[in-house]
Amino acid sequence: MSQYPNIFRVRQSFNSPTLPVYQIPATVATELARLKLNAVVKPGQTVAITAGSRGVANIALVIKAAVDHFKSLGAKPFIVPAMGSHGGASAEGQRDLLARYGVSADALGVPVMASLATTVIAETAGGVRIHFSSEALAADLDPGGLCRLEVQPPGGRAGRAAVRRHDHELALVLYIGERERPVAPGL
Repeated sequence: MSQYPNIFRVRQSFNSPTLPVYQIPATVATELARLKLNAVVKPGQTVAITAGSRGVANIALVIKAAVDHFKSLGAKPFIVPAMGSHGGASAEGQRDLLARYGVSADALGVPVMASLATTVIAETAGGVRIHFSSEALAADLDPGGLCRLEVQPPGGRAGRAAVRRHDHELALVLYIGERERPVAPGL
């Protein structure tokens, strides 16, 4: 009898409709409008929009539509990389990686604030320190609000390393800064 369990090859496929590329900007705009963010976002507020490296199709179009929406509300959006060790775990590497996806200051008309600086915002019951991007925390509005740490935190390498060391803990963290800063739900 083998000491290894039987292994089977499994293929998973998702039958979901594909949105035509030309409809992406309008669809993102429609979905953001449904959130009625004009009730939360005040002109002149800074807004951190995260951009990851995990293979989101047409990510530049999605991010650009979000940037345009927040600009239409009078906000000052900026991009924060949401990745751990991707891009060589360096600010410049993360900026370059996003640029290869079409997410750059030149393409979007807003700054890409790549930094490895993090702030510990909480600690789980098991003692895992939750790191979050210091750049994103400095924004007036955090459109993420709810950060699913198992996927990819905007807490850089330190945040991802903490979660990997303690991946048995499921951690969903809702964080609203010490100053009463709004969190936009649903993004």
